[in-house]
Amino acid sequence: MLRGDLSHLRRGGSSSSSRAGSFRGSWRGNSRGNGRHGKDRIPIKVNDEMPLGNLVAEFKVGDITSSAMPTAEARITDCKYTASYSLNDDKPFKVIVPGRPASWKPPSLPCQLPGDHGDYLRDQNGARFPDHPIQPTIQALFALNENFDPSNIDLLGCASTLGDLLRFVRSIESTFRFDIEVVGNTLFLIRNNKSDVIPNVRGYGHSFLDAFTSPDPDDGVIKSHQRVVSYNFSGLKCLVRFECDAYLLSCAGRDTLVTEPQFNLRPPLLDSIDLQRAGMVVPQGSVAEIKTKSQAVGVIQKGDHLPRLWVRQIPYFITAYHSQGTFQDVQVTNVRQELVEWETEHQDELKRLASILRSLITEAKRRTKRGDGAGAANFLAGSLGRQAGTDSRYWTFGQWG
Repeated sequence: MLRGDLSHLRRGGSSSSSRAGSFRGSWRGNSRGNGRHGKDRIPIKVNDEMPLGNLVAEFKVGDITSSAMPTAEARITDCKYTASYSLNDDKPFKVIVPGRPASWKPPSLPCQLPGDHGDYLRDQNGARFPDHPIQPTIQALFALNENFDPSNIDLLGCASTLGDLLRFVRSIESTFRFDIEVVGNTLFLIRNNKSDVIPNVRGYGHSFLDAFTSPDPDDGVIKSHQRVVSYNFSGLKCLVRFECDAYLLSCAGRDTLVTEPQFNLRPPLLDSIDLQRAGMVVPQGSVAEIKTKSQAVGVIQKGDHLPRLWVRQIPYFITAYHSQGTFQDVQVTNVRQELVEWETEHQDELKRLASILRSLITEAKRRTKRGDGAGAANFLAGSLGRQAGTDSRYWTFGQWG
């Protein structure tokens, strides 16, 4: 696990809690995946140091019949910004709440950039806080929402874990593993890449972020900005965490309104992660995802990225093409309507996703009540086998005890 100096590592892909385990699943379809920010896709390494446990459930896409799926439409509604925080490499590690994403400030085109090089972290939270990777999220939630009530939350997850399940129900080639735990009424789905490093990165995606986005100078050197949105999906109250690339300073001809946060002033638990109060609240309606690609390789297929944007409810998609590092075609697109249309067109798959989430919640709660240890759940071939490792006090009783 990475517990030492992280200054030589950069952020990789974007972006937990009393008894359960970890899921690893795989599906062989006929679609290809795409790396983020123009990087080559690197398979996720699965850590099998701990036993996977007994098989307790198996999921096959073909077995999820219409009778098992919800009858109502599986749509995301009532999406709201709930919390955010930024991470840097200052020692000891701390969480900057609410932080602020980098702002979109493109230079004049054409723009020649140096190539990416070096190693990049895949999981910014797990690398810094390997024992409790979801704890920064929970502390940020309580720090920014004095009256936050966790008892009505059905699911809290990394966007990457929901993306894994969404690819599974869509029969897209994918291999995945994530940790699950139940605390109170909430199922946690947490990515399992705590010590993964993407080595020897090549391309221009990270250089593009450095050149075309600008962090607030008061925030210092920020390695990652994490956001949490709440929404209802098919009757489930969800909190979803993801890494944010940037936000637009103006949208639809209007300046983006950032606001001062309202902090919970009660003292934290004794062994809490240190919080630094800094930054501004940036509305979810202004955030953007960025994708770069070489003109020689082909066109960025927006449809391939809509599922990712849908899970995160990101309304803007920025595409940038380069020729040997020279960028001269950069487009900012509002994809709100396309996300609604994609959701409508993929109702059968989204209903299967809702059915699996409900089954996971039911099974995890059943095993927790029985006092069972970790087990395994197959997604055609898969696993479940260890506790995700978050101190349940932060959720069951709230950060403020």
